Amino acid sequence: MKEELDNWYPLDLWVSGKDLIQNHLTFCIYNDTALMPKHHWPRGFRCNGHSTLNSEKMSKSTGNFRTIRQVIKDLSADATRFALADAGDGTDDANFIVETANSAILKLTKELSWMQEIIESSLRNGPPSTYADHVFSNDMNIAVKMTEKNYGD
Repeated sequence: MKEELDNWYPLDLWVSGKDLIQNHLTFCIYNDTALMPKHHWPRGFRCNGHSTLNSEKMSKSTGNFRTIRQVIKDLSADATRFALADAGDGTDDANFIVETANSAILKLTKELSWMQEIIESSLRNGPPSTYADHVFSNDMNIAVKMTEKNYGD
C-alpha cells in the first residue's frame, strides 16, 4: 500500500471545474493536510469555467453539444484554435463562438493569398545596396556562424 501511496502522491496538479471548489477541492486540501506528511500534500490546483457554445450551455439533450473532433471536422483545426484562444480563460466560462471560427477561416485564407502573391511577385534581388541591407546581411551571417558553432560540436 505504501508503494501505491508513493506512486500517486503528491498530486502535481489537480484540475477541476469551478463548481467543485467548495466541495471536492476543499475536501482534498483538508484531508491531505490532516492525514498526509507535508511532502505528500498537493502541489497545485487549477480551476476552470465551463464550456458554452455560442453563448448557450452545452447539453446533449438539447443538441447544443460538440466535441473538439466534431468541431475540427466541421471547421478545421486552425479555425478551432482561433476560436478556442478567443473563448476565455480562468474561471470564466469559455464561450466557443462558431462565427469566430468562420471569421478565422476567412482571415487565414486572405493571409495565405497575400503570402502567395508576395512570393509570386518579383522581389528585389542583387547585392545589398543600402545601409539597412548591409546590416541585415551582417546579422544573418552572424546568426549562421553562431548556429554552426552551437550545433557543430
